Amino acid sequence: MKPTRIFGALLLASLFACQFDSGGGDLGANVKFTEGYVFVRDRDIAVIDKSDYATAKKLTSSGGNSDPAVSGDGKTVAYVHTDALTGIASLRKISTGGLGDAELVPGIAGRRLVQPAVNRDGSLIVYVASEGGTSTLRTVKPDGTGDAAVPSSSKDASPSFLPDGSVVVLTGSDAVNHTEIAQVELSSGVRSSLVSGLNGTLGDRVSASPDGLKVAFELKTGAKFNVYVVTLQLGASSARQLSATGGNDRSPTWVTADRIGFSSDYGGTESLYENVVTAGAPDSYALKAGDVAQCSYGGNR
Repeated sequence: MKPTRIFGALLLASLFACQFDSGGGDLGANVKFTEGYVFVRDRDIAVIDKSDYATAKKLTSSGGNSDPAVSGDGKTVAYVHTDALTGIASLRKISTGGLGDAELVPGIAGRRLVQPAVNRDGSLIVYVASEGGTSTLRTVKPDGTGDAAVPSSSKDASPSFLPDGSVVVLTGSDAVNHTEIAQVELSSGVRSSLVSGLNGTLGDRVSASPDGLKVAFELKTGAKFNVYVVTLQLGASSARQLSATGGNDRSPTWVTADRIGFSSDYGGTESLYENVVTAGAPDSYALKAGDVAQCSYGGNR
């Protein structure tokens, strides 16, 4: 990668960096979120509305926050908070208006809570609990009740809801090495393989399209991760690369049925990019905002 290219990326990212709204302090009273991205900046959770990617609303200020996921209706955010002193992780929720911050699943020493997903209306959250070498899918309601393990899910990661209420997950021979994309029925734990035989190393994020026909995921075929999309009915042979920034391209999320958003560390700064699914080439992505990591899109489902 040429130094001039890195400089150009850093310059563009700085120009596109969305600023926190000053109205009402960090809560960003002037930002009215209806549809857009939830993301991580400086270890806190923030949102940007699609009407103005240049202005962000900060939802948390405690630090140690990660893995945000927004409901399809754009109202509820689930995220992970890791205590700075103990390193213990808990699962929390907050509204995209910055209200109702509450703990859903308390932290336990030696257990990691990661990768929550929220269904369309915010009535159910699924997440991954890792402990003792296994990773278990669990579900919890937005009031913190009903926390329960999904049967037979000790190898799963990165759940994403399908329209029928089941989830797609990354799975494999163990809780770390993902080799395929599977579908899991949350009530029974019954699973079925959807995509296997992908040529590369799967990352830690899978995202189902709004119509449930495609899945976006991270795949490393060389030194870096890129974003790919696959049509579930066609399997691995339909996989198409949708990013090639030169950095690690991660956290794919569906903006519409034909548009993907993702974050990349190209140039040394996490930034937000988008690309069209049906016609987009890997190098036809567009920079949307700077200083954006772990993005999740919602509000139009």
